Amino acid sequence: MNRCEAKHRAAIVAGAIALALAGSAAAEEKAASSPTGSTQSSSKAIAGTANGANTLTVFEPIMLLVPTKVTVEDATKNGCWVRLYDRKNFQGDSFTLGGPIDLAQMKGPFGFNWENKVHSLETGPKTSLTIYDNRNFRDQDKAIPAGTKVADLSKKMGFFDDFRSMKMNCS
Repeated sequence: MNRCEAKHRAAIVAGAIALALAGSAAAEEKAASSPTGSTQSSSKAIAGTANGANTLTVFEPIMLLVPTKVTVEDATKNGCWVRLYDRKNFQGDSFTLGGPIDLAQMKGPFGFNWENKVHSLETGPKTSLTIYDNRNFRDQDKAIPAGTKVADLSKKMGFFDDFRSMKMNCS
């Protein structure tokens, strides 16, 4: 597991725990502040007595995100994919996207933020990729044909130094 995957899994687990704790604490606070001791939310509450004291049990729905193993082969088996690298010459962290996909911004869920960070890339044998200088597919664009490896995305290589959106089509 690389550093990026480890951070991703830790963030998912921490987020799920925080979400569960926050939901449970909010339900208990609401139940405690209610004059009748019941909640008005979708949670179910059961009131009872234990050792002469009133108790309230609140059942809150909890969503737990469990990381699963997804292989690069899953994303690349149809031949329509792009692999982005944060360093030149296909070095550093990488991220593989299966297509077709249009990204108006190079940002996504769970910490996915590759805006201005891609320095090399490679495309699958059935991929037609267009990268854009700015968000929302604006300004300069550069077409990258299927089966291409670009070791250095820089002005000296005929590209613009950073790209902020992209469109990937499959043939």
